[in-house]
Amino acid sequence: MSKNKQQLIELACKGDKQALENLLVICQPDIKTFARRTCSSSEDIDDAVQIALWQLYRKISMLKTVATFSSWLFRIVER
Repeated sequence: MSKNKQQLIELACKGDKQALENLLVICQPDIKTFARRTCSSSEDIDDAVQIALWQLYRKISMLKTVATFSSWLFRIVER
């Protein structure tokens, strides 16, 4: 994970709205790539991406450590 992304995650966890918006943009391609591997249809992929981004937006402050960010986010897509 890049240092810039780590800083964005830390700032977003602390409530920085601009950092959160940037993080949503940065994470979307990775989420979509992962969703393509786990979902069966294009509609499911789009739904999984949308849900993951929404959960990221709503619950980023609950993240305990930056190191667990990727697994936390991809777990949302799997569910």
